[in-house]
Parts: sequence; C-alpha cells; structure tokens
Amino acid sequence: MNLPLGQHQTEIERNRRAWESKPLLREVYAAFYRRIIELIDRSLPGRIVEIGSGIGNLKSHLPEAISTDLFPNPWLDLVCDGYELPFVSGSLSHLILFDVFHHLQRPNAFLREARRSLRMDGRLILFEPFISWSSLPVYGLCTTNQSRSGVRSTCRIPHRTRATTTRRKATRRGCFSDGRAAAGRTAGACFMRRR
Repeated sequence: MNLPLGQHQTEIERNRRAWESKPLLREVYAAFYRRIIELIDRSLPGRIVEIGSGIGNLKSHLPEAISTDLFPNPWLDLVCDGYELPFVSGSLSHLILFDVFHHLQRPNAFLREARRSLRMDGRLILFEPFISWSSLPVYGLCTTNQSRSGVRSTCRIPHRTRATTTRRKATRRGCFSDGRAAAGRTAGACFMRRR
C-alpha cells in the first residue's frame, strides 16, 4: 500500500506548523545545520544534494543544496528516491541526510547508490539522533517510515551494546560526533569519504 499524497501533505503541513510555532526548536536545528555546513568542502567540484528534505529547512542555511524528497512540494528542487538517484555517476560532491538514514528500509542499497553518485573524494554526511532511554520522551518510541513501497511503523528500543559497537566502528571509519555532547549520546554529524 502506497502512502497517499494527501496523507503525506497533511503530515508535512503539521510538521511545518510545528516548526514555525517553536522558536527554540528552530534555534537548536540552526546549530545542527551549522555543524553540517562545517563539514562541506566547497573546494570539491560537484553538486550538494540533501536526500529527504521534508519541509526544506536546510536550504535556508545552505542555499546551493539541491533539496529532494519522495513527494513534490514547492520548496523542493527535485522529487526522487534515495535508492535510485537521478544523477550521473561521480557527479556529486556531497550527499546530506538529516534525520533520514534511520528511516531507510534498505540502507545498504542506499549506500551503494551514494557510492555510485558521489565523486571519489565526495562526502556522505549523516546527521542522526541517538535514541537513548532518556531521549525516548523527546523523540517518541514509535516512528513512521515512509517509502514508495508503503508505510511502516516501527518501534525502536535502544540497545546500548549495539549502539556502542556501531559508534566505535563509525569512529574508526572517520565519523565523529560532537565532543561537547554527553559522551556522544546525542545527535551527531559524521562524514565518510569514499575510498
């Protein structure tokens, strides 16, 4: 069952109203966007693309980024699926996913597509929440994942050992989180260079 466009629009409008009514949220996210922008290497030729732009907030901080999502909206530059990016191989300098990677049903398929579309020295920037027991009330226990194949609700219960192992592996691969954050247990930005 595919997510109806009307339902998607209702969710997008609800998110936009919440965004506009919460100045503290906008301030926190502005700091997140600044962290992402610090990871952009403007000397790399190629386009900067954000996958899963939602209500398009990154664009106001990084105007040259191409904003994409699964469904059309006036603030988006392109409608596309992260599993089949409409870009020439090796043509992108940066791919940015802000709070998107954890929604992917087939992350390995996306990573293969990212590898194909990025330049050899291109960057994949992932900014993801770390869901801990203390952050569950903030992020909510259940999320709705949307894809062209349908809607899937998932409940994520954090598993400390797995998260720690994943963070260690990511650190060895050149990913890093904000040292000021509580032992890396909050949202963190990372980038991976293609080898």
